[in-house]
Amino acid sequence: MDERWEMGEMTTPDENKPDPAGLIACLIARAPMEFLVGAEIQEAVGENWTTVELVEAQAFLRQAPAQSLELAVLAVGQQDEHDPTLVEEAIVEAEARGITVIIVAEELGAVTLHHLLRLGADCVIPYPLPSGDLAAAMKKALRPKPASSARDKRAAEGTIIALQGVAGGVGTTTLATNLAWELADMEDLDGPSVCLIDLNHQFGSVASYLNLREHPATFDIWNETGPVGQEEIIQAFQPVHERLFALVAPSEPTMGGDAVPPVLGSILNAVRNRFDYVIVDLPQVVTSASMTLLDEADLILAVLNLDRRSSRNTVRLTRLLRSMGHTEEKMRYVLNRAPGVAELNARARVRRLAEGLGIAIEATLPDFGENVIRSNDQGVPLALFAPDSPLRLQLQALARDLNRTEGAGHRAA
Repeated sequence: MDERWEMGEMTTPDENKPDPAGLIACLIARAPMEFLVGAEIQEAVGENWTTVELVEAQAFLRQAPAQSLELAVLAVGQQDEHDPTLVEEAIVEAEARGITVIIVAEELGAVTLHHLLRLGADCVIPYPLPSGDLAAAMKKALRPKPASSARDKRAAEGTIIALQGVAGGVGTTTLATNLAWELADMEDLDGPSVCLIDLNHQFGSVASYLNLREHPATFDIWNETGPVGQEEIIQAFQPVHERLFALVAPSEPTMGGDAVPPVLGSILNAVRNRFDYVIVDLPQVVTSASMTLLDEADLILAVLNLDRRSSRNTVRLTRLLRSMGHTEEKMRYVLNRAPGVAELNARARVRRLAEGLGIAIEATLPDFGENVIRSNDQGVPLALFAPDSPLRLQLQALARDLNRTEGAGHRAA
């Protein structure tokens, strides 16, 4: 379809094209005809769409022909990454008018995609298009949305805790799985319900550490490109404990790409209303999905060791989080494999680390050596494998502290 908008009027070369008042979608790009997406747009909305050049997009969205729009497909390339002003203006304008924005991205970096999503874009699909993905995303966006209820309010939502390791092998997944278990295993019979999400899709270890297998629905969920139904999401969670459920990574590295933000948003919306705590084990590599999760998180736990690589990467991570606008209160630091109290100058070493990095250490977890490896290999949490060990007791204390400081907004059971 090759409709153009100029000077406040729609010009339609084909008399059979619909009246502009009936437009449902539009394709916005610097050069719309360079993106071969028309067939999928037409599959989703029929003839009720038009093309708009990026330079005209903001003005077009303010005019009468755009009042009926529900979707804007924004095709973005490398030129837009270098000069994103027009793209940003189009997204903000569409967001202000309640128009769903689907980004079709050609070779854009994760930071740029994250920025566009924060501005208000709803979905990202790579270009060249995977067959049928754009049409499917558009159809999902056009489905009637259920009316919101009191349960959707923030006060009734669970607390999202994101765990980010500053380097590979610092023990992030061990902390995530055991912290989730300890939160769910509170002695209080009405203790919190917890879900654990493994966002490391290629080589996630949550399934191994908790002796779980991939659920058949896991692959389908992580490979969606648009919003996912809540029931479909909840069915993919597996019970670990009476009050702990886990969504694991796909069984094969090639089966799960980076989760697109609309899928992640659907998952978070589904679990926030059902669980008191949402524990997310993030991949070491920063992706658009992990950056979205960091934005959504109520608390970020950065996991580090007492070594040089952790120190260097902690500085980098802290700089990144601050540039994203996260406050010091949201960012906490956990020192794993901390030196024992019997070691010479142990406390002084930890203090010098914190002072040198300009951070406060939230918790120090002692090194439990080979016992941690055996616990993980057997798929048994430390609470069952070594309940009286110093590491387990510190994990239990950390869980209680988080439940005390972060649990005020829990919904009623």
